Order: sequence, then structure tokens, then C-alpha cells
Amino acid sequence: MRMPFPMRGASIPPSSSTSRRSRAVVVALGHVATGMMGNDAEAMRLLKDSGERTYERVWELPMFEEYEALIKSEIADVKNTGGRWGGAITAAMFLRKFTGSYGWVHLDIAGTSIIEEPTDYTGRGGSGVGCDSWSISSGAGVHAGVTRSRKEQALCERH
Repeated sequence: MRMPFPMRGASIPPSSSTSRRSRAVVVALGHVATGMMGNDAEAMRLLKDSGERTYERVWELPMFEEYEALIKSEIADVKNTGGRWGGAITAAMFLRKFTGSYGWVHLDIAGTSIIEEPTDYTGRGGSGVGCDSWSISSGAGVHAGVTRSRKEQALCERH
């Protein structure tokens, strides 16, 4: 599942996408952080900063050239899967093949989109990951209830 990033006058590139196709990122980051890959350093910085503010944290994964060898194909121009190793990264390497030098960011939300165990600040099920942090980083401003992080807000409401 890939979705275009919701923009509206943002400095985040319109070619941003989210995915929870491979679940490979869960092995590396668990259900704590969203995997982030791309070539637009400023957009990635904005996403990281807003993710820290809203407790929807992201972590940049490397896109070293060696990963590109995993998506080479003997039959086609490129394979859409790199096999078992580095799955989240090879998915981003696949996307990079079609973006050229255009700025883009890919967020792998496999581990953060579904919460298996409730916490102090989230219930079980769909997390809505990105709704808070992406609206801040896209320039839409802080909407109701996001003046502090979700975790801080929930903990304050409990006490």
C-alpha cells in the first residue's frame, strides 16, 4: 500500500510515500519508530523534528549503494523485492529507481501503524501514525490537542 503524502503548500516533497508492505522494518525498529529513507535531507529533518515533538518518531535507514545489487534482475530492469535481507531498504532502493534526482522521502510505517499492545498513550489497533507529525512538518500547523506530544497529553489526562 503506497499513498501520496498529503501536501498543501509544504516543503515536504510531493513524492513522499508511506508503506507497510514488507514489515521488514519491524525487525530493525520494532513498533517504536517509523523507518525513513530518501534523498531530501531538509524534508527528512522536518519529519524527524516534528516526529520528536509529537512522539511519532522516525529513524533514518541507510541507502548504501551495495543495497542496489539486491534488486538487480537478470530478466527485468529491476526487481521489486530484494529478498530476505534489508527488505525495508531495498524497497526504498526500488522507489529511488523511479525518482531520479527528484527529492523524495519514503516512510515505512509497518511497525508503527498497528499497535499490538496498548500503552499509556495509545490503544490497541490502528495508530493513525503520521497524522500529528506530518501535519506539523507539512506546514499545516499544530491542530487541536497536539501542542504537546501524544504521550505527554495522555499522561497528563490520566493524572
